[in-house]
Order: sequence, then structure tokens, then C-alpha cells
Amino acid sequence: MNKILFVLGSFFPEPSANAICCMEIMKKLRDDGNEIHCIVNHWGNMQRFEKIEGIFVHRVSIPLNQRLQKRYSTGEFSNRLCRYLMKVLHGCYRLISAMCFPYPTMGFARAVLRETKSILNSHEIDTVICVNQPITSLFVGCKLKKKNTDVRFIAYLLDPIKNGFSHPWLSKHRIDHMLDTLQNKVVCEFDLIIAQNEHEVLFKDIKDERFRKKICYLGAPLLVKKIQEAVPLSGPKKNVIYAGGLSSTRSPAYLIDVFRYVDSAVLHIYSTNQSAWLKDMVSNHPNVILHPPIEHSRLMSIMKGADALVSIGNTQSEYAPSKIIECISFGKPIIATYRTDYDTCKTYMKKYPHGLYVDERCVAVQTAARAIEDLLEFSKEEIAFSELSDTYWGNTPEAFIETIYGERGLR
Repeated sequence: MNKILFVLGSFFPEPSANAICCMEIMKKLRDDGNEIHCIVNHWGNMQRFEKIEGIFVHRVSIPLNQRLQKRYSTGEFSNRLCRYLMKVLHGCYRLISAMCFPYPTMGFARAVLRETKSILNSHEIDTVICVNQPITSLFVGCKLKKKNTDVRFIAYLLDPIKNGFSHPWLSKHRIDHMLDTLQNKVVCEFDLIIAQNEHEVLFKDIKDERFRKKICYLGAPLLVKKIQEAVPLSGPKKNVIYAGGLSSTRSPAYLIDVFRYVDSAVLHIYSTNQSAWLKDMVSNHPNVILHPPIEHSRLMSIMKGADALVSIGNTQSEYAPSKIIECISFGKPIIATYRTDYDTCKTYMKKYPHGLYVDERCVAVQTAARAIEDLLEFSKEEIAFSELSDTYWGNTPEAFIETIYGERGLR
């Protein structure tokens, strides 16, 4: 039995995309009979230590300004004085983060370091996987590797180091220099670096073959067989589901316009974004429904019962797709839109037989609507998971484990 420690940020019951990716790997490692620990953020309304699905979860308090910001965003700070104090505190922490860049605060980084040391000593951990983000996890790995040579340290770069961080008070030159320095340090110190396929270009300046051999490239590990019971949505029309984040870089405006002309289906949007601009966008729209965020396993059941799934294109070049892999794993028809010449979902959609890949910039909404109608009418059978895992092997948790331990895995 191996004892493995993940150092990451947000985690269940308030998951992030990175938490969902890591959870799939953790569950596979757990099922193989290993002891899994993780160090995650503590928001103040959770237990310091608990066991979630057989995984030992240790929480470290995040910086005070982030805890207060979360409370403030939920409306718990209502009076003018509190709002003013929040702005002052936020400005102080922004100054601290400028001095500590790329880390939010050194106090938080050292707290995570202390917790990692404690778990290493008390649980005889043999492998530490430092997940970016948060970037603090890379600080921990660089510090501890020098004194724990018998422990294997792996940097898991779900988000890139270069091009992944910014600060309003620092110049681009200064930021680039500091991130270059950190990336080189990570490549030197860690035993293995697993980066996303889409980020390979960010390592092109590393010339030393000893260091280049440490770097492996994989996709998001979300291609897993869905065992949840399907929960179909009611209604006379077919149901198309989008589940994920929405912002100015990933906007549903085009698809909402398209669904004005789709008579046979309803677009259901599940997102943590419940802002006024999004609600206004879908208001009085008979074929689009905005739902509040729901628990992840429940969402998986709804997606399994859907007639088709949606991926909305992102305008950020460093974006590594994870949601598209989660959609593919269901084997259902997929509607994917894109808005850049270098869309990172392109390589995945080219291999997917039940997909519609639409350029938002040049395809008229009526044309896209007709194509969606055809896709929903003629795509009948789901793709077998065995076929999907052969095609997208690099996006399975098993591929991650094989990369770390070789073909024997952990057995």
C-alpha cells in the first residue's frame, strides 16, 4: 500500500475544476488499496479534518481577506462601514501579495508548509502531489524536497505557471521574470512534472535534457465511466445541458440566440454564476432555463439523463479544457462552440463521432439551430465507454497513475 498526499486548494463540498480532476485520480488510487490524504483550503464553515469518500481531508485556513470576501459576497456584510473596512483590508492584502508574488501571502504559504510537514511525519507519506493551483503548493514542494529525499514529489500543473498569474500592481516584465524563475525551480526540484497537453509550449525554453525528461503531458483526467443513475428532466422537448463556469471569456450569448430557433429542445444552464447580466440574458426566453448550482453528483445524474451536452468556447489561449472531457465521458451528442483560431477543444472534437463543432464568429444562429436539430434527430445511440477510453486514454485517471508508477500501476 502506498501513502499519497495531495496538496491543493478548493475541495468538496465546494469543489473547483481542479478539485474534480484530482478527486477522480484519488478515487482510483483509493480503489487500488492506497491511503490518500489531501491538504485543502479551510473557509471557516467546514471541519478542520474529515474523511470524504475514504480520503483523509486536512484543511488550512485561507487568508483573512479571502474569508471575509466570501462572506461579503454572500451579503453577510450589509452596512457601509463594513464595506469600507473590506476595501481597506483588500488593499492591504493586495500590497502584501505584491511583495510576496506569486504567492498570496507568506503566512498562508508557511501554514500549508507546516501542515504538510506534520502529515509527512505522522503518516509516513511516500508520494506528495502538489497541484497548481494554488501556486502555494509548488512553494511547499520546493521547500520540502531538499530535506525529504526519500519522498517522491510530483508537480501536477493543471493550471500553468507561466501565463497563469498576474497582479495589477506589478509590471508584465516583472511578473514574467518571477514566473519564469519559479517554473525553472519547479523543474529542477521536483522528481516529476505532469503538465497539460495544451501547455507544452510553455516549456519550450528548457534546453537541459535532464530536466526535459522530467516533464510529461496529459489531458484532464475526467474520462471516467459514469455509474450514476440517469435523472431525465421532464417536458415535451429534448433537454440539452450546459454545466460549468460562465464569464466574459466564456459567454453563453451566442448559444442563447441559437436556441431561439431550436424548436425541439430546451437549453438548461447550470452554473455558479447567477449574476444579473446572465439572468437578464435568459429572461423571457422560452427555450433557455438558468438553474442554480447543485451538488456535483446530482449534476452528473442530470447530465446522464440529457439528450445532448454543451461545451462553450473560451477565449483564453492558456485555457486547458476539462469540461469537454467530462461531456465526452457520457458518450452523448455534444454541441461545442469556439471563438478563437486555436481553440483547445478542437483536437478532442475532431475525434468525437457524435459532435457538432460551431464557430461562433461566422456561423449564423439560424444555421447553427438547424444543425442542432439534425444532431438531436439522427444521433441515437450513446458511444460505448470502452471506445471512448481507447480514443482518449490520456484523459483517464489510469493514464495519470501509469505515468507516475509505470504500466504496473499501483498493484
